[in-house]
Amino acid sequence: MEFDSLISRPEPTRLRAFGRFINLVCFVLLLIVMGTVVYGLFLRAQWERSYFIAVAIAVFGVIALLLGLAQQEIAARDKATWRAMAEWQLKATYAKLAAQWAEGEKAGIPTPTVDSSAYYEQLMEVLIQDMQRTSEGAAAR
Repeated sequence: MEFDSLISRPEPTRLRAFGRFINLVCFVLLLIVMGTVVYGLFLRAQWERSYFIAVAIAVFGVIALLLGLAQQEIAARDKATWRAMAEWQLKATYAKLAAQWAEGEKAGIPTPTVDSSAYYEQLMEVLIQDMQRTSEGAAAR
């Protein structure tokens, strides 16, 4: 089945590891730049006996930037989780349809192809039924 091979394909781990490495290097460089700026402002504040407000603003800016990066990382993980959940839902739906089509073939009903609208109509029907069953189960709790 073409669909199974597409959705079951594992992500390349080497590429993911390289991406994590690049992210780590960029984060370390960002910390070095921020530390250098804050340290430079601190030295200037000591030498001039002023600029302490600029140091405080820089420290608050560093904290705000790090919190923003943390939120962005959380959002990226949430997106990946939702994508994985959608892929598993599609796999389960396709498995249900494949079982229905196997029974239909035994009864002499032709199996719809991916190019036909019947394929997508049946796929949507099974997805909607699963969603309704899930929402009814959640409402019953």
